This record gives sequence, structure tokens and C-alpha cells, in this order.
Amino acid sequence: MKNKSILRSGVLFLVIALIIGSLGVISFAKNNANKGGSGQGMQQGNQTQIQELKKNQTKLQECDQECNINCAGECTGECTCACDGTQVQVSGAELRTMKISDLAKLWEIDATALLNKIVTTFNLKQTYTIESTLNDLRGEYRFSPFQIKDIANNLKVS
Repeated sequence: MKNKSILRSGVLFLVIALIIGSLGVISFAKNNANKGGSGQGMQQGNQTQIQELKKNQTKLQECDQECNINCAGECTGECTCACDGTQVQVSGAELRTMKISDLAKLWEIDATALLNKIVTTFNLKQTYTIESTLNDLRGEYRFSPFQIKDIANNLKVS
């Protein structure tokens, strides 16, 4: 009789401990999801990249405004510049069909450096040359022409 009572008490204790433990895990998971949890470090890294991208985007918009003001005649394409008075008029459609070597000449930067930066930025796996077009690279990852302008302007500043 005494053994049955001890066994029931032990089982009851284990059931209660299991319920409390489950509630604790669920509550911990909800709190972690609200705060960012274990992926918070990765989230902070992404936030840093987003802030840097926004800063660069703001700088490029200022350059575009400056170039649009200095643009002679009617501007039919997108004006981009490095805020040093030089300007390049090229549309996104034109950029996609241009070779990496031509893009590098346009921004007066090293073609190999531009290609390497694009490949590393978008984690491209295939092999490309400076004779590849942006459309060739976009076949693997669909980036925007604006992102290439941003990369090129950053290389020019470096």
C-alpha cells in the first residue's frame, strides 16, 4: 500500500514538473521571439548593413540631385556622379546590357575590382569575366542597377 502511494506521488510530481517545464519553455520562446532571440546578433549585423546602405543611398540621391541641376539640356537618363562634378547619364536598361569592362570605364574604376566586388556582394557562384554583361550576372541573382551604381561609386571613392 505504501509503495503504491509513493508511486502515485512520484508520477503526480513528474506530471506537474513536466507541465511547469513546458510552460516555461513556451514563455521563454515567446519572449525571445519578441526580443530577437538567438538570431539577434545576425539581426544586428543586418541592421548595420541596412543603415550603411541607407547612408550610401542618401549620398547617391544628393549626387543625383546635384547632377540633375548641372545636367545640360534635357536629361533623358538617370544622372549619376561621384559628387566631384563629373556626371554619367545612363539608364537602368542600358546598365543591364553593358559589359563589366564598359561599366568600369564609365566610372573610371578598375574592371576586375568592380567584378570582384559584385561577385562578393551578391555571393555569386558562377565564373564571370570583365566581358560579362550585368544581365549575365543577374541570371544568377536578380540585383538592381541601382545597387551596381552604389558599388561603383563606393569603389570610386575608395
